[in-house]
Amino acid sequence: YITRTETIVRAINHQDDPSSPISNFGSCVFTDRQGIVWLGASGGLVKYDTLRYQFSTVTGSSSLNGSLTDNAAYTLFRTSDGDHFVGTQGKGLFQWDIQSQSFKGFEGTAVVGNANNVIYSITEDNQGRLWSATCGGLMQVDRKTAHVRYFPEQTKKQHLNKMYAVIKLKKTDSLLVGTDDGLQFFSLKNYQWQKLTEADVLDSVAKEMSAFRSAQYFYEEADGTVWICNGGIGLMKLSYAPLSVQRVQVVNQLAKGVRSIVR
Repeated sequence: YITRTETIVRAINHQDDPSSPISNFGSCVFTDRQGIVWLGASGGLVKYDTLRYQFSTVTGSSSLNGSLTDNAAYTLFRTSDGDHFVGTQGKGLFQWDIQSQSFKGFEGTAVVGNANNVIYSITEDNQGRLWSATCGGLMQVDRKTAHVRYFPEQTKKQHLNKMYAVIKLKKTDSLLVGTDDGLQFFSLKNYQWQKLTEADVLDSVAKEMSAFRSAQYFYEEADGTVWICNGGIGLMKLSYAPLSVQRVQVVNQLAKGVRSIVR
């Protein structure tokens, strides 16, 4: 989208054009510190040259020594100290050296039995540990030791452990997690879950609590306001001190499904 002219230029995969995107399915967009735009796609990591309007792709075969073993990247994340990570569709978490295009996998994150090898979202706590929303629950990774811990939601219905989004909240020592069973807070002090219930939110939103199961992305302002992108009821605004939730009507009149937001 070109804001200056308010026009949209589409980039579509063409099999006979190597400078086109490798796939028409993109799951995330990321800008590194050099201003290069990267996209997570179903065919690998896509690098976008904003001057030439050309795309190139990093895949398993083109990465250093084939170190990227999964060509489907669901999420990209940069830590506070500048390290980069990729969450994949089936091979877990990778640390990504952008300069050399090499990747280091974390073996404990690729365990199929816990279904935490499918990673949708990544965040970082104040100690530099990574937390991931995965197909099988919440996962913690210690970057220094590569130790992996797994925190499934405490529910009688264990199939409801699919988690789509996670963020470390700025003004409290907790994570906000979007799960198949709604919005959850996860305390980093005692590692306990707290579900957001109808009693916690405004009456106008409470009747649609089931739609919180499709929360897909979180963005937090410096003042602690959290914007929730939702596949069912559009854009939501959450405050957690005190706790309240509101729908953003001007956006939701345009679309009921919101995938991402950036400022």
